[in-house]
Amino acid sequence: MIEITNDLDTLGYMELSDAAELLKAYAEQQPDFLGPETKIYFDEQNATVFIQDADGNTAILNDNGKLEQLFICSECGYEDFREDFIKHADTEECKQAVADALGEDINTLYPDTPEPDNEDGPEGPEA
Repeated sequence: MIEITNDLDTLGYMELSDAAELLKAYAEQQPDFLGPETKIYFDEQNATVFIQDADGNTAILNDNGKLEQLFICSECGYEDFREDFIKHADTEECKQAVADALGEDINTLYPDTPEPDNEDGPEGPEA
């Protein structure tokens, strides 16, 4: 069973150290993508400490020690930072899920995406 907790009593020394780094970065950077009810969590399955708000917006530290938003593909479960998250999509379903997660137009993110078929043709319904 996947266990995600925000109970600090369950964290070991390394996880508490990671949590302290996250909280310090949060205090210093105050990311605008995190909203109300922001809390710190620990995912026991992959040993990751992260920050998440009530809307599910998630932040972790990137390789440069900066808080960065983590995105999750609702189609396949892939998770990563924005740039690699966009690159991962190799199916039309994932491309649409990425566009939805980022709140952007699919054709802007993926210019090679074919337009949906219009059964009525380009001129509209036939008379």
